[in-house]
Parts: sequence; C-alpha cells; structure tokens
Amino acid sequence: MRMTVISDSRGKVLGAMQGHAPQPDTTQKPGRATKEPRSGLYAGPGQRLHEIEVGDEFAKIKDASEFHTKLEAHIKKNPL
Repeated sequence: MRMTVISDSRGKVLGAMQGHAPQPDTTQKPGRATKEPRSGLYAGPGQRLHEIEVGDEFAKIKDASEFHTKLEAHIKKNPL
C-alpha cells in the first residue's frame, strides 16, 4: 500500500494519508478548472514529505499511537 507521510526533523510522524498526491500547487487560484491535485499533505518548514510503500496490515491498525510508532520505525529503516 502506498502512503504519504509528513514527519518533523526528528522523524516523528505528524500526519499520514493512504495513497500519494504531489504537494499541492498553492499558486493556483481556487475554483480554476484543473486536473492537478487540490488537496493532500503539505510539508512545512523543517518537515519532510515521505512517499513510502507499506504492507496492507497498516490499513488494519486502529490505534493512532501504534500506527504512528510503526510508521516511524518504517521510515527509520527506509530513510530517504
């Protein structure tokens, strides 16, 4: 399963979503007809955007703390 993850400079997960969409183009005006993605995760200053492949078991994790811990371990094992 493909995921997009945002982490801070220490590798702590700040947010994640299933799938991957490139960082939104914030220069586009709202309402303008375009095929470009208009939503998704955006890495701010000091943050990193990770596009990772994880096992399907990640979709079955119900506890947010466990989910973040497993994502952080995965990112540490597979750095950019």
